[in-house]
Amino acid sequence: MSLPETLPHTCRITQSVNVPDEFAADFDGPVVVSDNIPCWVQPVTDREEIAHDRRSQYVTNKVYFSTDPGIKPGYFVEPYDGPSAGKSLEVKSAAECTAGTGLLWRAFVEDKTSHI
Repeated sequence: MSLPETLPHTCRITQSVNVPDEFAADFDGPVVVSDNIPCWVQPVTDREEIAHDRRSQYVTNKVYFSTDPGIKPGYFVEPYDGPSAGKSLEVKSAAECTAGTGLLWRAFVEDKTSHI
């Protein structure tokens, strides 16, 4: 099997939306966009970190998907397993990328777990 068919982790994708409460005090609440999505979470390399730092983007990880997850900056990836399990990773950028002869989608993310 090729890599895009066997991604080792699963995650949930959420986005923050403005939700009114019963006292008319709006707040941002997470809404699940997709759930149990196969993915592969890896730390960024020093070179990737420097490249994003030049654009004033702090990134800690990259997440690969085998299909287009439909994410964009501001969405959150929440891995269920692997080294980043339970963390809240904010999407900073997302695009297609190649992996050998396959096509993957990659998102650069920042670990926001300690900021929530």
